[in-house]
Amino acid sequence: IFSAEYEAANRRTARDVLKLDNSPNQRDLPLAPVSSWAKDLQAYSDLFPMRHTLADFYFDAVPDRETWDTLARIGFVRNGVIVKDEVHLARFRPDDLSDEDDHRTSELVPVTDVAFMTSADIGIMARARQSRPRARLFWRFVTEWLIAKDPDGLEVCQATCVCGEKHGYYPAEWIAPLYENRWIPIEGSRSARQADAQNLADLLRDSDWTPASLDDSPAAIKLLDAIGVRRFDLMRSFMAKTDEERDKQESDLTNILASTGGDLKPVSEILASTGGDLKSVSEFAEDLKDDPGLLAHLAERRERRRVVHGNQRLGAQVEELVKLNLESEGFRVSRTGIGSDFEIEKDDDAESVTSLELERSGETWLIEVKATRDQRVRMTDTQARTAVGEGDKFLLCVVPLDVEQSDPKLDDVRASMRFVPNIGARLYEICEDLDNLEKYRDEITADDTGGVQLVVESGAARVRVANSVWENEGFPLDDLRGNLK
Repeated sequence: IFSAEYEAANRRTARDVLKLDNSPNQRDLPLAPVSSWAKDLQAYSDLFPMRHTLADFYFDAVPDRETWDTLARIGFVRNGVIVKDEVHLARFRPDDLSDEDDHRTSELVPVTDVAFMTSADIGIMARARQSRPRARLFWRFVTEWLIAKDPDGLEVCQATCVCGEKHGYYPAEWIAPLYENRWIPIEGSRSARQADAQNLADLLRDSDWTPASLDDSPAAIKLLDAIGVRRFDLMRSFMAKTDEERDKQESDLTNILASTGGDLKPVSEILASTGGDLKSVSEFAEDLKDDPGLLAHLAERRERRRVVHGNQRLGAQVEELVKLNLESEGFRVSRTGIGSDFEIEKDDDAESVTSLELERSGETWLIEVKATRDQRVRMTDTQARTAVGEGDKFLLCVVPLDVEQSDPKLDDVRASMRFVPNIGARLYEICEDLDNLEKYRDEITADDTGGVQLVVESGAARVRVANSVWENEGFPLDDLRGNLK
């Protein structure tokens, strides 16, 4: 299959030719063509060494991801960048070590790493320190993609050391290079000795990153703690470029801190909300003198974001568990963006949604996944229209959770998930009403018809689906195959 392309590659310089020999050293495996990677990973392909990545013309010759999955499974290539291994770990959290003696785990412990993270000259960090845009891309890769794919890597674990004591460590081996290796370029051809608050702020300033982005990512804050960077220090350094600006900032923050009674949390909130605008901080300091109620407003916003983030995290967890359960039944599942988004409100404590495309024997079905702790779930108008348009090729998958259940497990989701067939037929009349929404000027709630209900609030339409629908008519995963049409 590859003969013509291989001959063309072989006529090039020898350094461009990779030998695929299913090496026992998994960290040395070349990467599959970028086009065979997951879509959300392809955006970061520039970080990885080209000489260890198969050219895309191989994927053009065989544009079948299952083939590349098979090659990866039998050990010829890697079509993902997260490396899982078991090692005698020697990198403990520095605060947990009391002396300079040698330390390493007495037993093998499971760890994760990133392919080509620290490879000399060609690795991700070597490439990042050569270019500020690439270093910024690397920071996005770590804080947007990697921490989402390896959330357990940031959880501190305990292991027995050869010294006889127990020490804390991060299962993610990729964390240590972030503060041990040079990867942040500074003036000229130099690179910063370490990723401290000031160096990170200098790198990220004038980019599309803002301190406010940390509000929606507790995992990113946890990562900052892991590499020894305080969020507060990063925000301060990001906002103030000169000594004069730093002096003014210190004065304003001192005044704000005095108003909060020494509570740093509102101060951090203020810094984040200004998006790096020193003038806004000064104005807030002045406004706070006249209106102490501003702090209560900030506390309410903080609580709202906490609820929203919690539901987003729960939705992502449930989505992945549903996907794993479907794959265990022999289905091929991929994420789609058709008729789906996240709609989470503070008073609807519990809803998260996503859309999956399920494939079997050349046929596809769309599945809308909703996790809920409530007696209802909501569908957007786009989701409702998609359900109507797809007919029996669209299933609503509801995963009921207990009110206190914040960390659902694979088996829990399998037992509780219910598939509602023909939801589009129920929504047909409602979608007709949606087409005439311009007639409604005030907030309305349509009558409940067969367990579904149209709700229009402040001009936004939602469809409520009652728990009676999935409890009485939904079927479990074991019956999915027999119900697909």
